[in-house]
Amino acid sequence: MSQAQPFEAALKAATERINLDLASNATRLLRLIGAVDLCPDGGLCTGHYATQAIRRYWLLWLPLLHSQQATGAPTASLLLPPLDVQFAWYVHRLNPRQYVADCKARFGGVVVHPANPLQALGFSARGPADPEGRGAATREAWEALYPSGPGQPPEHAFWPPAAPDPATAASGHAAVAPCAAAPAPADGAAAPAAAGSLERVQGYVLQAMARQGTFLHHVLRAPYTDPGFLASARTRYLRFLALILSAPPGSAYSVPMYDIDLMWHAHQAMSGVYGADCSALGVAGGLLGHDDALPETTLAADFGECRLRYESLTRLMYNVAPTRKVPHSVAHPLAAPLWPLAAALAGPRDPLLPPREVAAELACAAADLKRSERARSLAASRSGREARSPSLLPGRLSRALGCLGRAGGGHPHDLGDGDGDMPPSQRAHTARRRREAPKRPHMLGSLDHVGRCGVFALYALWRLGQARTDGRAGAAGTGGHSEGSPDKPGASGGALSRCFGGRAQEAPVTPEVETAARVLSDALLGLSGPHAWAPDLDSPLASSEHPFWQALFPLPSSLAAPPPAVPTQHRLPAPAPVMDLPAGFAPGAARDEETVYLAAHHYAEPRPVLYTPSDYCLLGPPFWCLKPTMAAANKPAQALPESTKPGAGTSGAPARPSGGSSSASSSASGDGTEGRGPDAAGLGALVHGPQWGAVVLEAYRRVHAALEARRGGGARGS
Repeated sequence: MSQAQPFEAALKAATERINLDLASNATRLLRLIGAVDLCPDGGLCTGHYATQAIRRYWLLWLPLLHSQQATGAPTASLLLPPLDVQFAWYVHRLNPRQYVADCKARFGGVVVHPANPLQALGFSARGPADPEGRGAATREAWEALYPSGPGQPPEHAFWPPAAPDPATAASGHAAVAPCAAAPAPADGAAAPAAAGSLERVQGYVLQAMARQGTFLHHVLRAPYTDPGFLASARTRYLRFLALILSAPPGSAYSVPMYDIDLMWHAHQAMSGVYGADCSALGVAGGLLGHDDALPETTLAADFGECRLRYESLTRLMYNVAPTRKVPHSVAHPLAAPLWPLAAALAGPRDPLLPPREVAAELACAAADLKRSERARSLAASRSGREARSPSLLPGRLSRALGCLGRAGGGHPHDLGDGDGDMPPSQRAHTARRRREAPKRPHMLGSLDHVGRCGVFALYALWRLGQARTDGRAGAAGTGGHSEGSPDKPGASGGALSRCFGGRAQEAPVTPEVETAARVLSDALLGLSGPHAWAPDLDSPLASSEHPFWQALFPLPSSLAAPPPAVPTQHRLPAPAPVMDLPAGFAPGAARDEETVYLAAHHYAEPRPVLYTPSDYCLLGPPFWCLKPTMAAANKPAQALPESTKPGAGTSGAPARPSGGSSSASSSASGDGTEGRGPDAAGLGALVHGPQWGAVVLEAYRRVHAALEARRGGGARGS
C-alpha cells in the first residue's frame, strides 16, 4: 500500500472515482450465485461439474473472448458464457492479482476483462428467456472454434455441460489442448504450477468455488433485494475502501461485513474497471487484493480493530444486524418447510432417505410445533400479554416453521402435548431424535443439513405460486417433466394427518395435495436427470434473465418508485433496516456476538434476530409466504421519522415508530396503501397450513421414486 491518506480525503477520492452501478452489479451477482445453488447432480461448487467448468472457462471461453477482443469483432461485447463457465470465471476474478498474473502468462501480457456488467456476471445458453440472443451468438462463436460430437472432447459441448463418463468418472476427462506446464527441476522435486497453466488456475479456483458456494447463505435475506439497502451498502463500501487507504503501515486486515463484501465482489467482477480504480486511488501495485481463504482465527482477531477504526472515524455502527453472518446450522425460513425436496438436486451417489423416515421427521417436527405453540399460549396467559413470537429467533426458528430446531440442547417447551396422538413408532422416533439433538446441531433445511443455501425451495414455491395463480393443474408451468411413479399414497397418511391437524385415521392424499406435490416435485426434477440443464425447457439455469431471477432478485432500476398519485404494491411487507446507526446505539458486547440486536425502528426485537417477516416474502407479491398470523397483523405503513431514514443525520438514537412493534406489521408503503401481498394468506396459508406436511411428503415420494428409477436405469446423472 502506498503512503496512508487521511480518511476524509480517501473517502472523497473513492466517492469521486468509483462510478459503477454497484447495486445492479450486486443484484446480477446474486442471480449468478443463486443459480449455482440451484444446480443439480451434486452442484457446481465441487466434483465433476466444478472441475469441468474450470477447464471450459480457462481452455475454451477465455481464449474465445480474447480472440474476439483482439480482432475487434463486433460480437465481442455481446458474448455471454453459460452458467458453469461464468461461475468459474467470476471466482478467478475474485483474486485480482492472481487473475492478472495468469492472464498475462496465458495471453502474452494481455489481461482479458469483461466488456460490460452483463458479460461480467450474466449467463445465457440460448433459452426462451434470452431476448437479445446473446446465448445464440455465443453458441455460434463457440461451436465455430470447438466442434462437438462423436470423437470430440466432451468439454466442447456448449450447453448443457457433459455428464460424467462412467468409464472415466474417477479420473476425469482427457485434457483439451492443455497449457504447457513448466518442466520439473532436475532433482525430480515437484515444481510449482506455472502462472497461466491449467494446473495453477484449477488449483486455486476449485478451492475458491467451494468457499463461494456458501456466500449466498449470508445474503439470501430480504434487505439485500432492497434498493435503499443496496445504496447504503455501496456507501459503506466506499468508507471501507477509505478505511484501507488510510490505514497506517502494519494495521490489521480490514474485515468486511457481508453487505460491504457483496459490493466488493460486484466491483471486482468488472476486473478492468476495478484495476483502473485501484490504481487511481493510489493502491500499491495498482490492485487491492482480496483473500477469501484467510482462517477464521485471523479474521476474528482483526475484526475488532477494524470495527473500532470504522466507528471512531465515522461515528456509525459497523456491524449492523443484517450485515452479520448467518450460522450454517440455521435454515432459511422458506427452505426449512421444504427440506426433503433438496434431494432432487442430489448427486448420483448421494444417499436418499426412505420416504417413511422423511414422514417420521415431518411428524416429529409437527409435534414440536404444537408443543411450542402450547407453551407460548401458556406463557402469554401467565404474563397477561401476548408472548413474543419465537419464529424469528435463532434456535427456535425451526420449531415455529414446523421443523425441529437442533441448535442448543433440549426442548424447554416439553409439555407432552403433540405426542399423544402419535402411534408408538412415531413417539419412539421423536424420543430418539430429541436424545440425539445435541449430536446433530443443525436445523432441518440448513446449509449444514442439505448442503444448499435454500434457492431450491424458493424456486419450487415460485413454480407453485405460478400454478396456483394461473389456475393450472398438474405439472403445467413447472418447467420440468413429470417422471417416475411414486408409491401409493397413504402409507404414512395417518401419522401425518394426526400431526398436521387432520383426522386420526389413515386418509388418502387429496387431489389438492397431489396437485401441489406434483408441481413442487416436477419443478425440481426438471432441473436434473434426463432433462437437466436443457435450454429449451425455460430453465433458470439457462439465463440470468429468467423470470424467476427477475422475481427473486429484481434489478434496483425495476423497483423505482412510481409517481405519488399511482397506488403502489410494495414488494416486501416492511422497509429495509436503516443502516447508518450511531456507533453507541447498542452496547459493544451485543455487537461482538454472531448476531447483533436490531434497532428499535427496524423490527422492535430487543434480542438477536436473523430473519424477519420480509424474508418470508422474497418472491414478492403475489407469492408471499407469510404465516396467516403475520399476514393478519400486517398493517398500513407508519412513516419512519426523518432522523432514521437512510441518508438522514445520525446524531442521537433513532426513534421507535408509533403503533407498537413493527416486527410483523411494518410496511414500506407511505401512502396508506395496505402492504400485504394479494396472496399473503394464499400461498402462505398453504405453506404454514395443516396440509403442508402431506404435500411435502407426497412431493418427496415422487422425487424419491424418480431418482431411484434414474439410478437403476442408468439415466443421465446415474
